Amino acid sequence: IKVVFVAGNEDITIKIIDEGGGIARSELKPIWNFFHSTADTPDHEEGSGIYDSTTIGHWIDVIKEKQNREEGQIAVPPSALAGYGVGLPLSRLFARYFGGDITLSSMEGFGTDAYLHIPR
Repeated sequence: IKVVFVAGNEDITIKIIDEGGGIARSELKPIWNFFHSTADTPDHEEGSGIYDSTTIGHWIDVIKEKQNREEGQIAVPPSALAGYGVGLPLSRLFARYFGGDITLSSMEGFGTDAYLHIPR
């Protein structure tokens, strides 16, 4: 991951560059919808349609632990909202509230560039 800060005449832009595989073009619009997630869903009791907080919490812990092991990193406590599809839409909502914006540019199979524009 690389981070670039640029102070322009109108705004300050923060560019976050990752080479983590990118996002499919078909997912670029839906990722801005609240509760849209590309994370795998946890198993649950057939027919119940409900996940209790223990199941969800465990699922998040398992995913985070797996990612950390694969990347050779130490365990990090997972966010309570990780994987629920609220991060990007909420971040863009805050950015726009303050007169800025968040945009993404992605190449599936390579990585994603995220731009946070904040007015001066």
